[in-house]
Amino acid sequence: MEKFTGKESFLSSYESSIYNIRSSLKFIKTTHHYRLFLQNLYRVVISPERWPEETLPTLQNNFEELLFALDAAWLEHEHQLQIEARYGSGDEEFKVDVLQPSFSDYTIDQYYPQLQESTWPVERNHRFKGEIQFLNQDEIRSSKAFHRKFFGRRSQGDWKRYLTLWMESALDDRSIIEAHGFSPAEIYEDYLDLVKLMEIVWLVEKQERELLYHELVPWFDMNNYPYMGTIESTFNPYSDLYGFFHYTSLMAYKRDLGRWMKLVFEREKIWEGTPADLIDLFKTLVHMTDCLWLIRQLGPNYPKSWNNTNTTYSFQHAPIPKENYRYKLEAEIIKNPENYLREFFDLYDLQFCFHILFESLTAALGHEEPYPFDKKEVTSFHANLVKLLEAGYLVQAKKYPNRQH
Repeated sequence: MEKFTGKESFLSSYESSIYNIRSSLKFIKTTHHYRLFLQNLYRVVISPERWPEETLPTLQNNFEELLFALDAAWLEHEHQLQIEARYGSGDEEFKVDVLQPSFSDYTIDQYYPQLQESTWPVERNHRFKGEIQFLNQDEIRSSKAFHRKFFGRRSQGDWKRYLTLWMESALDDRSIIEAHGFSPAEIYEDYLDLVKLMEIVWLVEKQERELLYHELVPWFDMNNYPYMGTIESTFNPYSDLYGFFHYTSLMAYKRDLGRWMKLVFEREKIWEGTPADLIDLFKTLVHMTDCLWLIRQLGPNYPKSWNNTNTTYSFQHAPIPKENYRYKLEAEIIKNPENYLREFFDLYDLQFCFHILFESLTAALGHEEPYPFDKKEVTSFHANLVKLLEAGYLVQAKKYPNRQH
């Protein structure tokens, strides 16, 4: 990163390297340093106190990095505006209560089902190791929310001109309120926005640049992993989940699963019809289970652009349950179907799901080896799998409400 020499203006010192900004943000290793710097700067700016002369190099360097982060945020904002102009905003799909976690925030809060309104900020702060303290849930889910507000208040150039007033005030024995007539409330709002600016730049950089592959796919180090998952479903299991219910209805899945499970203990009977159809059902259910497990597990490890794909389907959407459809799930779970994922995967891991479905497949196709599960175990798994199918349908319907017809 270039150093400020004192000869050039604070407003233009990085314009020559603006196109290298994204590749030069590695100096933002942590937000803690900038949070402390802005806290000290804010204290000096609103009081007659001057910045200590012995630490002027620190002021200069941090101020330069603050302007550099401002440029980075502006470039990100411009990029988002270009995407919106080309594809539309898609904001109607994401409605977030900033005071309480909702399912649309599940990509951030992987432990969402266990979080309550009074505790989720503390839990989230722990997961981010304190790096994010001021951004709200909406701003974390989509940096667009912050950028719109931040640059809606001032343009990039206006922020830079305004920040030079902070610098002048830090070197003057008058407060910025006295010198320029700003209200204390306005200065405090600016201080909060500047702290958020450093947090959002750190977060975008972290999501885009620094996630290692084993961090991006955490099951890589687990004895529990998807069997039928693809690289694409790793990055967006919701899209694959939608595809399952686009081509086949929830009712059809439950009907075929019921027919299949009846054959497990009726050894004299085998699957009627093409074996490939049952094998396809087996693969689909395993893959669907993988996707729901991924949704339960991945949480904050999604990359920034995980849901940018525009998927199209050439066939008519399969029938959806009618308004009075009787689900096996409890009423409260129907409202928040993601909560059932925790219940199901607390009972079964993916290895067990694959094993019991594979053994049930071979049994239904007439394999004569002893079946390794007892009837009570299979009956219980079948009942829970039906609920998982219902939860999966409701999860994708909630995620893509405009694709259900």
